[in-house]
Amino acid sequence: MEELLKKVINLGIGSIQTLEANLQFALKKTEESINDLVTKGDTSNSETASKIKKRVNDLLLSVQDYENKVKATATQLIAALEEIKTMPQKAQNDLEKYIDTLSTKIRTLFSKEQD
Repeated sequence: MEELLKKVINLGIGSIQTLEANLQFALKKTEESINDLVTKGDTSNSETASKIKKRVNDLLLSVQDYENKVKATATQLIAALEEIKTMPQKAQNDLEKYIDTLSTKIRTLFSKEQD
């Protein structure tokens, strides 16, 4: 019985080690295949590849531009909020009423356009 238990344990250990080795090999081969495909794509000068690369580059530039605009707007918004914090309470209340009035007017305009 003791020998059988040892064999079962050794079988499990051997199976795990073999599985791990196979997974490492498969991972290495997959990584090599991906790198080969990346290299082929990078060196491709076909018209289609060039168009795709240009569009992706343009998209990345647009995303960067958008990100810069969002950051600038956020900075302005933070500055405005800081300024509001330093305003007297009456001025804050007046500003809140003005914003509420504008919001109501905007909602009214949009609801009329949808009808």
